[in-house]
Amino acid sequence: MKPRDVRAAIMDELALAWLQVPGHAFVSWALAEAHGLNVLSVGRALVELREAGSVLLYRPDGDAMLVSVVLTPQGQVAWIHDRAESCLPGVRAQQRLVYQFLQQQEPISAATLEASLGLPALRVHQLVLIMRSLGSVQAAVDAAGHFTKIRGRRSVEGVRLVGGA
Repeated sequence: MKPRDVRAAIMDELALAWLQVPGHAFVSWALAEAHGLNVLSVGRALVELREAGSVLLYRPDGDAMLVSVVLTPQGQVAWIHDRAESCLPGVRAQQRLVYQFLQQQEPISAATLEASLGLPALRVHQLVLIMRSLGSVQAAVDAAGHFTKIRGRRSVEGVRLVGGA
């Protein structure tokens, strides 16, 4: 695998874990094994992604060996623009639907979006996460972790409100 392909695989796995897609969690050795890579190749790619500002690397307290990885807001936006559609087919069209719906009625809850657009709860959750990262919606989170008071942001010069070209 080329280094850029290793970085893309890492970003995909981190993003899909962030979006709570079932079966996805970032574990460096598992990613290396799944792609037939050396763990050092994955480590080098993580350092490159950190230097580019796409991920944060940190060690949990008390564990000198374990390194945790999370996407930065910059990494989230880059992944959304570059790779979201290939990993989550139809996500751009669904973002547009949500944004158009929010132009007509707001603030609303995730449950209202689910019922009105006929989308499953997980996809609505993913769409709100993506759109919050892009700055196209604002949303509160209730004690149970559900999005409430979802509002669309008005278009601002130079700000892309929906991912994609």
